[in-house]
Order: sequence, then structure tokens, then C-alpha cells
Amino acid sequence: MGKCVVTLIMTMALAVILTLASCAPSRPARVPNSAVFVQGAKQGWWEECTIDSSMSSNRCSIYGSNGVLIIGGEFKPYDGGAAVPEDQLTIDPRNSLSSVHRICLKNGRILLPIAVYEQERAFLDDIFKQRSSRSK
Repeated sequence: MGKCVVTLIMTMALAVILTLASCAPSRPARVPNSAVFVQGAKQGWWEECTIDSSMSSNRCSIYGSNGVLIIGGEFKPYDGGAAVPEDQLTIDPRNSLSSVHRICLKNGRILLPIAVYEQERAFLDDIFKQRSSRSK
């Protein structure tokens, strides 16, 4: 019985630690309420996106965990398609491809900042090529 109680306590403690580790930190004052916390491998950041009034481009911002703006402005879909409509701009905070230069959406699309679009597109092309060659 004693061994079972110790195992149960250890399991519960681990569950609490994992739950707390997956929680977003408190939102810094400079981060908009619409921003979503994304946890990376070593650190996290805040992301938020909208579509401009002409519905022709997405405007996004990525903030560090401390609330400092990392990058903001026009973002373009990785797939080269049209801007993502407002009703599909749902950030996926658990996507392993997310970074401080990539916003992954729950619909599978990825938004990249215009400022580093070509570099990020080439990086993702390489990742998808590697994944494709492994699955053959």
C-alpha cells in the first residue's frame, strides 16, 4: 500500500508540474489582449494577426515574453496564396514549426514576415523536403 501511495503522489506532482509548464505567463502590458502565447523549445513569445481593411494582406506582430516587439508588419502566407481571412486567423500555439519569424495557423497555413520572407520560405522548403524524403 505504501508503495502505491508514493507512486500516486509522484504521478500527481508530475501532472501539476507539466500543467504549470504549459501555462502562458502573465501577459505583459504592451501585448494586446488578442495575442496568443506560443511556447517554443526553450522560450515563448506572443503572436497576433489581423487582416487589413482592404482584405489584401495580413498584419501581424510577434512579441517576446517580456512584451518587446520582435517583428511586426505585413505577413504573407508561405503557400503564396491570398491573405488569410479574419475567420481563419486562429494561431496554433503548439505547432512545432512556429518561431519568432513564423506564425502557424490551425488551418495549416503559415504566415511569414515580408522582411524575411525569402529566407523563411527557403528554410521551410528544406524542412518539407527532408520530411518528404524520410517518408519514402
